[in-house]
Amino acid sequence: DTATLQSVDYNAACIERAVKAHVNTPWGWLGYSQGCANAFRAEALMLQGTPQQRALMEGFRCRHLLFSAANGSAHAISTEWKINQALVDGERFLKRFQANMSMTSQHVILQQ
Repeated sequence: DTATLQSVDYNAACIERAVKAHVNTPWGWLGYSQGCANAFRAEALMLQGTPQQRALMEGFRCRHLLFSAANGSAHAISTEWKINQALVDGERFLKRFQANMSMTSQHVILQQ
């Protein structure tokens, strides 16, 4: 049971718990959209993890991707960086007005 608007790592942990609790036979995963990224992350964490985590992958046989958004996570990180850069650039632009405008004028402009 993964969650909307949660990190890939949170959802990967949910997948790992589900595999641990419910899988006793050969298995595979079916990922749809962001579920592909979540499942790839879970798979990577289990394969690189403790011996108990690696044992969970012994029965793993296949993966099926439907409309994968697996590289959407990289786009989200890139977008976050771009937004941060835009905020920094905006602050640099507005900084020069601090010396030329009164505090009251600045509040009036920013609150509109």
